[in-house]
Amino acid sequence: MSTLPSAGRTDDPPRAAAALVQRRRPQRIAKPWGEEIVLSRSDQAVCKVLRIRAGRRLSLQYHRRKRETLIVLAGRVRLTLGDSLDALHSRTAVPGDRAVIPAGAIHRLEALGGDADVLEVALDADPWADDVVRLSDDYGRADPAAGGIAR
Repeated sequence: MSTLPSAGRTDDPPRAAAALVQRRRPQRIAKPWGEEIVLSRSDQAVCKVLRIRAGRRLSLQYHRRKRETLIVLAGRVRLTLGDSLDALHSRTAVPGDRAVIPAGAIHRLEALGGDADVLEVALDADPWADDVVRLSDDYGRADPAAGGIAR
């Protein structure tokens, strides 16, 4: 996985998010692959834990505006990432591994072997807006207008 910029740089997403995010009670949102636990959010950033159940995976997706930093907290995940469907590659990530997902990058997470927790810090003008485009989804949520298929 990609590593983050050094902690001293101003373009470090987690450091930038820490200054923007307001702390609130965690909010749990059920998902077919597990749950999201929203730790904090503001108009400019969202910080949440993706709790992915063993063998489940998120949609193959991209975001039009949102950029994300992902940090594996627990378990093992397969991260699939690429600039296009023809250029996707996958790698296994373990606790401490990090990846920066720019807006427009196609990506997917899958829990391997057991449950997994991944910290997601999302930054953009409105990171809470739902700008996800699902290209493929195990739970029937793919966006047909974007050429998506449910699998």
